[in-house]
Amino acid sequence: MILLLFNDIIICMNKLKEYIKTLLGLNIVIDPAPRIKIELLPLYLKEAYEWAIMKIENRAFVIFLQKEKNQLNTKQIEKHQEVIKEVFALPTILILDQIDVYTRTKLFEKKIAFIVPNKQMYIPQFLLDTRENGLEFKKAVKQLSPTAQLMVLIYILDKNNNEAIEKQPFKVIAANLGLKPMEITRAVANLKELKLVEIVGDKNKNIRFLMTRREIWEYALNENIFINPVLKKVYVDHLPEFVVMQSNLSALTEYTDMNPSKQLYYVLEKNNYYEHSNQHAFTDENPYEGQYCFEIWKYNPYLLSELVNLKNNVVDPLSLYLSLKEEQDERIEMALEQIEEKFIW
Repeated sequence: MILLLFNDIIICMNKLKEYIKTLLGLNIVIDPAPRIKIELLPLYLKEAYEWAIMKIENRAFVIFLQKEKNQLNTKQIEKHQEVIKEVFALPTILILDQIDVYTRTKLFEKKIAFIVPNKQMYIPQFLLDTRENGLEFKKAVKQLSPTAQLMVLIYILDKNNNEAIEKQPFKVIAANLGLKPMEITRAVANLKELKLVEIVGDKNKNIRFLMTRREIWEYALNENIFINPVLKKVYVDHLPEFVVMQSNLSALTEYTDMNPSKQLYYVLEKNNYYEHSNQHAFTDENPYEGQYCFEIWKYNPYLLSELVNLKNNVVDPLSLYLSLKEEQDERIEMALEQIEEKFIW
């Protein structure tokens, strides 16, 4: 993939604006990105990209354009856009000069918005995919919400039939998960839309899964409706005082024959992380390296392990599988096969 070399950013921005407006017939405004936001970015990002704020029909995006033609892979792009999105609190759009088929497919899979001026535009927030041969409005690839995925994994791992999820009124499920009833209602709607459950009962509604545990696992993997539980990673050289669970390769050694890794991994649910972070529990936090890596998760790993009576020092095996299934490492792939054999087959 070759990215744009911007000798004249203003000309490029004007061409980008003209391309989108011509294609969509929508009002486009492109302004310089706020300097105060740019200063919050890591140095390596500030030096690598040019920045702007683009509004399409009053919907704002951060657009970022690489200054030089250095090669970037999709994993790097994904990490960069996650940091950018967090700093600006806006969705991102990557601007490219051209793109190969492999990279385009990977960006589609990861739902990373991009524009190749005069060729292609993919903005999943608008469910919009434009190709050289025309404009297509694509049906969104639906996935499980974090709460819905938590419910599915509890059901699959609940081999003792404790019925923490199935055959329970929504209020009971909410109490079991420590969530509000409305959150469960939304999660159930998500499960029903994905054809995983049916709703039964009148006054005290509850759910019935439409497939066996193994069938749900296979279906969700094949249809790509599972989400990666990891929101982001942060690194520190000093462990905080509170007790945390192991994740990633540190947890993988607990379930499989995988040898321990030098990097130590731990997990925190996102709200828990932000609470500790606001209290300055992580004195040397950074997004790049450190003796300890903290994975920040979209749902509560402690709760899942507690409800299905798993080990209390490591994350559950299926969430662990989903957090590592994209890794291109034969040792990890073999270890994940062991997890499936033990907990699914």
